[in-house]
This record gives sequence, C-alpha cells and structure tokens, in this order.
Amino acid sequence: MKLKPRVILSLILTVIFGRVCEAQFYYSDLLSNQANNSHYQLLKKNKVSSIRGESYEATGEPTADFIFMQTVNSSYSQVKTQTSAPLSGKSAMTNYYNSAGLLYRTTDSSDASFTQYDYRYDSLNRLVQITSNSNVIGERTRVTETHDWSYDASGAPEKMFRIKDKSDTTVYLFKKDEEGKIIEEQSYHRNVAGEKTYYYYNDQQQLSDIVRFNDRVGKLLPDYFFNYNEQKQLAEMTTVQNGGSDYLIWKYLYNPDGLKKEEQCFNKLKKLVGRLVYVYEYRR
Repeated sequence: MKLKPRVILSLILTVIFGRVCEAQFYYSDLLSNQANNSHYQLLKKNKVSSIRGESYEATGEPTADFIFMQTVNSSYSQVKTQTSAPLSGKSAMTNYYNSAGLLYRTTDSSDASFTQYDYRYDSLNRLVQITSNSNVIGERTRVTETHDWSYDASGAPEKMFRIKDKSDTTVYLFKKDEEGKIIEEQSYHRNVAGEKTYYYYNDQQQLSDIVRFNDRVGKLLPDYFFNYNEQKQLAEMTTVQNGGSDYLIWKYLYNPDGLKKEEQCFNKLKKLVGRLVYVYEYRR
C-alpha cells in the first residue's frame, strides 16, 4: 500500500490544526480547538518561525510533488499553512489568534472553494460559537453553519445547536460521568433521536476511544483509538476506515521542546506506508 499525499494532508489539517467535521462534535469542535490553541502556545514559547513537512514513502523515497509549509508571523497573531499534492491540489489555510492566544478565525481556501470559520469565547475562555461560511468558486451559493455551545454549572459542555443556513437545526446533548468527563453525545433533529457517539478514557483520564453505532453491521465500532507517552503527549492514533474493515495507525515522535518531529503511518498489517518529518526554523 502506498500512502497517498491526500491522506497525509487530510490528517495533518484535521488532527493538528483543527477542522470542523461532520460528527463527534465534542472532539471535532472543543477538543480540537483546545489542541490547536495548545499547539499555538508551543510554537510561540519556542519562537518557531516556520515548519516544513517532508513526506517519505515506505521505501524511503520522498513523496513526489508534496509541499507542506507553515509560517508564523513575527507578532504570533497568524499561522499560515500551505499544502500541495497531485491528488488534492493546492490549499492555503490561515489561523488568526487574539491577544489571549485563542484561535478566533480560520480561512481555508483551495482551487475549488473558500471557507471562513469564526470562533467566539465567553469570559472564561470557553468556546461558545463556531460559525462557518463556505463558497464554491464560480458559484453564488453560500453555505452557512453555526455551532452554539452551552455549559452546565460545573463547566462541562451540556448542549450544542448546529444550525445550517440559519434554519435547519440539530441539537446535540452531552452526558458526563461522575468525574465530569463527557462520555456520550446524542443528536436530535426535529425531536427525532439520531446518532450517538461514545467517548472512553484510560486510567490517566485521557481520551482513549471514540465509538459510534454502525447501522451496516449492527454494532458499536470505533472511529479512533488514542495512546499516550509518559509525557502525556499523543503517541499513537488509530483511525478506522470503511466501517471498521480497514485502519491506519499513526505514531508520533517529539523533540525535547515538545514539538512534533515525525509522524509514521502504518497499515493494519503494521507495515510502514509513509512518514512525515517536520523541520523547524526559529527566531533568535
């Protein structure tokens, strides 16, 4: 199996820098936002000015025509990411951060579309709203989606309204365990219960599994598995594909500053299919 560049790009953008997804909103909205803001703080702390990604096939050969370049401006208010690969084309994404170090806007563009995400926080720096506006290049149609989050008295997420084009609303309710960790996410559309997502944790109270019910096979199947190293960094992530019949295993290595230096991707046979090496430049 040859690791396609679009697979690398997709996982980089989704896991590291944050994207709004179509399910698992506790993970894709809140946890990904927290990870994004933490990653930004790490870049700022280490005075990183740019990151270059070098992709290699299982043979050790560089992935042809692959580009991943991230630059941080001198005031650390913008982080720009440029990617290019034959199968996915060119894309550019810019993250904007406020004086508190919180992501407040993302612009994401490609040859085919442009999307802007706006993030709003409350006085406790909790994410309370994500609004996205998308346009297909060459078309007048604009797609708008808003996620409105609310929290209970203990500060745990309680409810999220997902509003498409200002009219179509789906409500997501969240259940927590006795320790306050979110363990269940349930959707309701027009008062009809929909899909449930379950969250599981390890002995260190770190997220370990994200699981959903698969209608095709009639049972719960995982979407993600997570493992961590002794420094509590994400060391391994398994992403399940095709209804549980296939999966990829991503292993992460870090440098002494806590920055990710390499990602290794393996198939379900535990064979290396590709790796991504990060090269950092620093400000003096």
